Amino acid sequence: MCIRDRSHPEYATTLSTVGHIYFNLNEYQKALEYYNKCEEIQKKVLGEFNADYASTLDSLAWIHFKLSDLAQSKDLNQRSIEVLKSLGLSDENPSFKSAKELNKQLA
Repeated sequence: MCIRDRSHPEYATTLSTVGHIYFNLNEYQKALEYYNKCEEIQKKVLGEFNADYASTLDSLAWIHFKLSDLAQSKDLNQRSIEVLKSLGLSDENPSFKSAKELNKQLA
């Protein structure tokens, strides 16, 4: 499937996947670039109270943590947790687990 619309949710998913690859390669600036584009699309298309959007916020929080930008990491982490709680997701949700783990590291 070819995605021509750069505001399509599937395009955002592709950006997230590429960002995840760069994160795993410890190339945090490149990961940040892709996740920021993903976040922008998701916010516009899916809205701020969406599990995928919250997961992207969590990923961005981890990237900023790795880049030692702790204030930005903490802000993104809190936003992610707020969205996940508002959606009524359980503590067993992978995004929730990840966000809570980072929250412990930021404490």
